[in-house]
Amino acid sequence: MPHPAIGRFLQGDFPMNFIALLLAGTGLALGSVGSEPETSKDEPCPLCASKDEGHTKVDPALYAEANWPARNSKEDYDAKDMHGKAFPVAFGEETILSENMGFEDLAGKVLIVDFWATWCGPCVAAAPMLAELQETYKDKLQVVSVSGTREDEQTVRSFIEKRDEPFMHLYDSKQTAFKEFESRWIPFVVVVSTDGIVRWQGNPHDDEFRSMIERVMKVDPLVNIQG
Repeated sequence: MPHPAIGRFLQGDFPMNFIALLLAGTGLALGSVGSEPETSKDEPCPLCASKDEGHTKVDPALYAEANWPARNSKEDYDAKDMHGKAFPVAFGEETILSENMGFEDLAGKVLIVDFWATWCGPCVAAAPMLAELQETYKDKLQVVSVSGTREDEQTVRSFIEKRDEPFMHLYDSKQTAFKEFESRWIPFVVVVSTDGIVRWQGNPHDDEFRSMIERVMKVDPLVNIQG
């Protein structure tokens, strides 16, 4: 059963940014995007809800203190640098091509947002490695596969139907999220921590990619609390 806030968001009558969408399923909310919530001596964790309410406690200061991976500094890196900033788009307008999956399934997970196309050889070649990461971290991580670059929806549907991939496949002919990063190439991946912040972006074939994912999963506060 989706969180009520997510339900209203999906119906289009409740404006919710990407961070709020991620945290809604865990009972959390941020006061403002791009800024650390204020704390007080009397209330050391204003975002914390009691366990009696079925929510997870996360001190927002833990995100600021976590030893996140270093910014991708590859010389051939050609995209807008969003490292340390909120993911710029709230998913919800895209067409979900995966069966039995909804946008509410993204809540409380580290995301690997993979921009790809069926005609892109390196994109297809990266899929097995991404699937392995999905299997390794299971419900703590979700690969979100976003297509729509110079191809129609049916082409993508036919392609993924022949493949058994544990991804949330989204189709977006407008490429709204991809354009925000101004990347000139694919595959292009964006790693988002459970607070909705971009922690890494670049090519999944980079040597550092796998170790970077391991670091994110190790230091993400909500992942650690969930055990």
